[in-house]
Order: sequence, then structure tokens, then C-alpha cells
Amino acid sequence: NILVTQCGIAPETISLVLNGIPTAHGSDDEIHQRSQEVRKKLGIPENAAVVGCAGSLILRKGVDLFIQLANLIHKKNPAVHFVWVGGGHVDPFDKWCFEMDVRKAGLASSFRFAGEQQDAMAYMSAFDVFILPSREEPFPLTVLEAAALKKPLVCFSDAGDTEAFVGTDCGFVVPYLDIQEMAAKTSALIESAELRERLGRAAQEKVRSQHDFSAVASKTAEIIDRFLQKS
Repeated sequence: NILVTQCGIAPETISLVLNGIPTAHGSDDEIHQRSQEVRKKLGIPENAAVVGCAGSLILRKGVDLFIQLANLIHKKNPAVHFVWVGGGHVDPFDKWCFEMDVRKAGLASSFRFAGEQQDAMAYMSAFDVFILPSREEPFPLTVLEAAALKKPLVCFSDAGDTEAFVGTDCGFVVPYLDIQEMAAKTSALIESAELRERLGRAAQEKVRSQHDFSAVASKTAEIIDRFLQKS
């Protein structure tokens, strides 16, 4: 939009290539092994359901909304654990508020702020469901990384491009800020291994076919070739 409105570039000359990642992260057995190592490190039981997110600890990312989600799910299923991976340049007061919310909601034993991790993918491998509670998110790499690990996804509508990736086959898109519905869809995934497997497998296949570096490079090369032929 900025290219058109502020730079005067004709819309028909603009091509969009979305993010890509390396999508090969080992076999299911290797991913499961990393998952168990992380769970042990975090003190989470081996077979407990884990709902997770990854991102900076800022309001735009919906940290407060993730805590509300955890609170709703915990009331009905106290065996579920919740993990937020990431930190960034955190406002100390915001961090204090987030930690206070977790404590006052009675979530201290089942909620982990894992902080910044050099191998965030290892932590994400421990998730059963990946949540994106962001209020606004262009197209986050974390969603692609979770999909590459075969994790079903839940996000808000009208909050960026993630909903186009999730669609109806890789998880659930719920109305903007509807935490009750997000909790309901997350709970449905927790309760059904078949549903998690089916939607997670679709997410993995989609990210491999559309967003692996090789696929993104091919799309970019096609655009460059087309431009050179016209010039």
C-alpha cells in the first residue's frame, strides 16, 4: 500500500513473495526427542498437553491475550501447560504485569515464560498446539516454523496474513479478540489427537510446498526473469 500511495508505483507492477524458511527439521522421532528434552528442562510432564506461542513480550504480540487464553483453558483442564518462547526488548513494567497476571490467575505451576532461546525450534517442538494471539502480524516466521514441525495453528482473523496460511485446513481462524472461541478451538485440538495430526500434517505439507526456501527462491527468480524480459 505504501509503495502505491507514497511511492507512486503502479499496483500491476508489484509482485508479492511471502516469507520462506528451511523446512527440513528432522524425522518425527527426532522432533519428539527434542520435545521430551525441552519438557524435562521446563519441568513439564512427558505426556502433558502443551499450548505454546513464540514472540517478543509486547502487547502487539498478544501476551496478555495468551494469558487470558491459558486462564480459560486451565479452569476446565488444569493438566494443560502453557509456554511462551521469546523476549526481545521487554518493558520491565509490562513484564512485571504479565508475570503478575500469571501468578494471580493461579497459573504459576502450569505457565512458563521460557525467554529468548538460541534454538527456539527445539522449544516449539514441545508444543501440541501453536497459538498466534497477535493483534497485528504481517506474516510471522514462527507460524511457518511451527507448521514445519507439524503443529496445528490457531490465530485471529483481521490480524495480518496468518489467517490466509491457516485457512480451514491447517488449524482454526477465530474472530478477532474472541478469546472464548480461541479457547474452544484450542481445547478441541487438545482433546483430539486425530484432529491435531490431520491439521498439523496439512500445515507441514503447505509450508514445505509453498514456503520452503527453494519454493520462495523459484518464485523470486521467475519475477526477476519476467522483469528482465520486459526491460
